Amino acid sequence: ASDVYKRQSPTTKGSVPSPRIGTQIVAIDDFRFLLYGGSSSVDSLFSDKNDKSSLLGDVHIFDTKLNQWSQVENSGTVIPRFVHSLICKKN
Repeated sequence: ASDVYKRQSPTTKGSVPSPRIGTQIVAIDDFRFLLYGGSSSVDSLFSDKNDKSSLLGDVHIFDTKLNQWSQVENSGTVIPRFVHSLICKKN
């Protein structure tokens, strides 16, 4: 007999980020991940225009222990961007 594996999406709580493309996620400790930016439109990947209206500058944290998203307040210093890189440097 063979086991059958079925993909399941976990149920999460909190302020779930909107669908996006070109975002980045980085681990900030053993159980939390930070998500930043992206674009709400796949067209932004192929556009030659300077239309930045679909770019996102929001920051979210996912806690794997609580299975919960939270949105970090943006003080206006975070610039919307996509197809970028992130690193986490511990102090």
